[in-house]
Amino acid sequence: MIRLVTRKRIISLLKPLTNKVNIDLMDEITYRAVVIGFPLFALGGLIFAMIWALIAWGRFWGWDPKEVWALITFLFYATFLHLRIGRNWIGEKSAWMAIGGFGIIVFNQDFVNLVIAGLHSYA
Repeated sequence: MIRLVTRKRIISLLKPLTNKVNIDLMDEITYRAVVIGFPLFALGGLIFAMIWALIAWGRFWGWDPKEVWALITFLFYATFLHLRIGRNWIGEKSAWMAIGGFGIIVFNQDFVNLVIAGLHSYA
């Protein structure tokens, strides 16, 4: 609708809003957010959840879709941190990885919960 009204491409409308963005600062903020969130997710989202599942269901891992996607998310962010620290992926490569990770989290929280049937779903 915006494109029809302004008769311009949406990217050309957003370009003036991004001119003053410090790309290095945004990259550092993204990296720090992942560095803080990764151990919290690993501890709370995987380890404590496995302990709870062992007590509740008698098994710590059941290959439920939510468990599998939690593992995929963990492995993706482990790869992100490895490439960022070990291979010095900064800037655009790091930004695309962060966008991909955000997409995985949104998929995990929305699609896996609401569409795919399993122990952790609302489908």
